[in-house]
Amino acid sequence: MDTPFLLFPNLERETPPEKLPAEPESYTESPFRVVGKLNGRQTGTDRKAESFVSVMNELHDDEFNEQLEDLLNEVKDFQERYISRERYMNNEHYTRQLTQNYYKPLVREVDEFLDTMSQQGYEADTSAKDIGEIESFLDEYEFNTADLTEVQEQFLGGLKKLAKKAVGAVGKIKKGIVKVGKFAANLALGPIFNRIKGVMKKFLAGILQKGTNLLPEKYRGIAQTLAGKILPPSLQPAVNIPAAAQAPAEQDSTRDAAENIQDGLNAATAQLLMADNETEWKSLEMELDRVLETGDDNAYEATDNAKDNFVTALNELEDGESPAPAVEEFVTAVTTALKFAVPLVGRERLKGWAVSLVSKLIAPLAGKENSQALSRLLVDKGFAMLNLEAAANTSANTAVAEVVENTIRQIPEFPQYVLEDRQLFERYIVNAFEQSAAAYLPDLLPEQAYNAKPELRESNERSVMWKNEEAEEDGGNKVLSEVIDTEINPYIANEIKTFGGIPLAVFLRDRMGIQVNSTIPVRVHLFESSPRHDLYQIAKKARGVRGLGSGARSAWMQLHPFTSIAAGLLMREPGLGCRKSQCLQKQKSGRGHRYYYLEIDGARPQYFQPLNGRQVLRRHTHLKAQLNFPASHAALTLYLGEHDAQAIAACLRKKNQPEAAQIMLMMAFREGMKHIFSYGKSDYLRIIHPKVLPGNRSGMAIDNVPPVIIRAFGEAVTAWAGKAFIGFLREQAEQFVKAAEDHADGVSLRISFSNPPDMAVLNDAFAGNFSGVKENLFADQPSETVIHASAGYQY
Repeated sequence: MDTPFLLFPNLERETPPEKLPAEPESYTESPFRVVGKLNGRQTGTDRKAESFVSVMNELHDDEFNEQLEDLLNEVKDFQERYISRERYMNNEHYTRQLTQNYYKPLVREVDEFLDTMSQQGYEADTSAKDIGEIESFLDEYEFNTADLTEVQEQFLGGLKKLAKKAVGAVGKIKKGIVKVGKFAANLALGPIFNRIKGVMKKFLAGILQKGTNLLPEKYRGIAQTLAGKILPPSLQPAVNIPAAAQAPAEQDSTRDAAENIQDGLNAATAQLLMADNETEWKSLEMELDRVLETGDDNAYEATDNAKDNFVTALNELEDGESPAPAVEEFVTAVTTALKFAVPLVGRERLKGWAVSLVSKLIAPLAGKENSQALSRLLVDKGFAMLNLEAAANTSANTAVAEVVENTIRQIPEFPQYVLEDRQLFERYIVNAFEQSAAAYLPDLLPEQAYNAKPELRESNERSVMWKNEEAEEDGGNKVLSEVIDTEINPYIANEIKTFGGIPLAVFLRDRMGIQVNSTIPVRVHLFESSPRHDLYQIAKKARGVRGLGSGARSAWMQLHPFTSIAAGLLMREPGLGCRKSQCLQKQKSGRGHRYYYLEIDGARPQYFQPLNGRQVLRRHTHLKAQLNFPASHAALTLYLGEHDAQAIAACLRKKNQPEAAQIMLMMAFREGMKHIFSYGKSDYLRIIHPKVLPGNRSGMAIDNVPPVIIRAFGEAVTAWAGKAFIGFLREQAEQFVKAAEDHADGVSLRISFSNPPDMAVLNDAFAGNFSGVKENLFADQPSETVIHASAGYQY
């Protein structure tokens, strides 16, 4: 194999220049992707399916995701501060017991509230009380917050809102607005609310009884499972999984867990309301019990232990001794944890190929003499000076173990044909090893090797590498060995995008109080995540960084995806950017994702103080959309942060300025439209369609519609909105100004299109039927367009 890593004898002596190939080989990067597709042709309308997705969508609440996420992070923080200190983290009994004791006040309030909701239903059955009165009662319900944290109070507020939505859905079934759910329609309210209470308790029990450390990934996909119980086969969302090796799913972050919990909870509630008889209710409860009692998955813990053993084995190697036995044991543990879809016999063959080659690749780094030399190079890159020989060897061999693990973890991304061809497989392994070595090892090769293959380094202008954070015992996050001092200007800040495709300039202005009107100095701190370490964990563990060191949302929201574009514009180092896909899509973390934090003088999280309640973080300008196919309706909400809202209001207060205000609105609207159909599909687009599972990830279904249709629809929506905005600003400017003058934070501008043209064509496209596609799609106007401005954040 022609990698330069096999061409130098050790790290102690100068290596004479090696003759490299005149024409270096190029290898196509083919990362494995799972692409979901909705197949088949639409066979007709299924009223039950439409009602199911409509009810589930009605129950959805974006803010409840945030409240659940904050609660999960608080559980994590409690376990780390109190339980792990007593070494209970690996003992399920003690972890559960201590977590239950800590959350007794919250569990008490949850139980009392849900019991009260159920009792309200029974009272309505024996009195003249109606659904509206029950909703008003829930609105006015007050929790005993004396023993609760701020996070727990906000969670209870979200739970109350969710319960009210469930009550409202029952009311629609009772009134016949939702045409199915006859069993619930004819049943008394008491039993219905009692079953809803049971569903909610089942979902929340796992969080408040076991805690996130022992909470299995049992909520992942539960909404899909439950939807399969109610949607007929012809209308169930279908996902095609390629026959190639399946990439392992990254462990859920707290963001994922929160989304999965709400989606599953909403799906279970919707299924309960759609049931035709008592038997279906009991079947649902049995299904929930089965899914929610799935055993824990300790694959990541097993891999951590295997890495420790691997490092210990490398420490004990004598000079010249083969590392193959240690490599084989470690590779076995990693491939077992990956669980990629390769038959057992094939997996053993691949493991043998990988062990043989990786052992050769790390041989020049193995042994005590080479370990000591590598440790000296690590010190040069910012690692702590270790005087003890054993400690120095451990530092060096930990870096080697990191390279080996990251190499093996790339195997599931190889195409199927690569896994069947040993020579090609070995070339891919070498390429993966070189990428990992570029990130986690200092420069080891002769300079000629780097000149011939610049990709052997991640950085062009700086001699940097990624290292574990100080005092990380669990193989946690990594940080770049150097903090970068640089500058940003308005052009760079507008071009760099953060989560959801939001311009960095908008984030800094609305959420950090920094207006980038000129060139300003910044310090860039870079982080790389590991399993079980999401943004919350990264921010919390960065104690030596001004502005971080806390698990609060105000801290971790300042971490941004370090894309190659961000790396190039901030540091002129695009090679340091994250290699993962969909980095901008949402605030989640997985192994190997990279993030940056900007340390800026004067930057502070911006808070808003409501008239009632605690202060909250300000939001930034963004656009959200909902496509409701059963109702033939499209709605978009443009939330304008306080800065944009006041600027537009100032234009409207002047005479003959609605045109200037319209231009400002359309700039924000166009930016949002671009990201809704690209980066931010999960967070900013919701789709209600019988072939699309509703909830947090419904927007991902847009990938199944040909881009030419989506592009035409996006352009049409932008044109409809532009025409409607100027009319609204000319005729109802006072409505916007009044909303901007309100004490609330920002203004929400909602625009609704009833019966948009060719909505049926788009509806069929989501079902996999493209026969209606024609020229000049969406050329006409919607039958009705309505715009309304409201104070504060509406969604």
